[in-house]
Amino acid sequence: MIKTSFISDSLPLDTYQEEIMESVGYLAKIENVVKNVTEITLNAQEQAEVEVNASLAFETIYHVLETVKYCYTWGADSLSEFKTMLSRVQQCRKEWFPIPKTDLLSRVGIIEKHQAGNCDEMAKVGFAYLFHKTMGKNNLEFGVWSTLKHTFLIIGTQGDVRTSVTEGESESYSTLFGRTAVVCDPWTGKVYHVSNINAMLEDYIGLDENFKPKTQPFRHKPGLMRDQCPNYIFPCYTAVCQKGVQAENYKTY
Repeated sequence: MIKTSFISDSLPLDTYQEEIMESVGYLAKIENVVKNVTEITLNAQEQAEVEVNASLAFETIYHVLETVKYCYTWGADSLSEFKTMLSRVQQCRKEWFPIPKTDLLSRVGIIEKHQAGNCDEMAKVGFAYLFHKTMGKNNLEFGVWSTLKHTFLIIGTQGDVRTSVTEGESESYSTLFGRTAVVCDPWTGKVYHVSNINAMLEDYIGLDENFKPKTQPFRHKPGLMRDQCPNYIFPCYTAVCQKGVQAENYKTY
């Protein structure tokens, strides 16, 4: 069992940063990720691996929140504020979208310049952060995954999820992604074990009349598709980092 959450081991935070992270639930203890696992019973080694993956997930969210300051789907206090954030995000996308999908890191550079984006941009920034942090230093598999209405990261996948699972349904998300994998969702600030996907994952469906985000639960059987299907989760980018291997290699779908 770990002794502290990531926050207590990180760089000092000022009051503003603490308020931001409290507002999205960032200060939840890593132990809760393990405690709330469903479907399966983890052994001691697996629990330790989940804690490591959860710590990386919280660290990634911290980095993303430091990078992306303008996100209109978080909601706004006024029409003027909403228009300002929307304009920033639109300009950001206008610049990164023409860049080939295979050149993810250049796309992230544009996002970082504008400090703007929604869940899609946040997941890309998180992926680049993990890629540079772990490349050559750790053995870690992770990726950007999506529904048709929301994008997030999954950290600690085991094996080539894309090819090792038959297209369509799987018996559980723990089987699909691996017993120690966790979801890292920078847009909501949530980190949780993959067994909790149907309980925790939400699709973004727009803003209400007060410019506040509206979501709906993601309620589907575990599975993935080669085509973008609303009933399943599909990959956008995946990476396998290996200790001692410096190659910049990730898959694009």
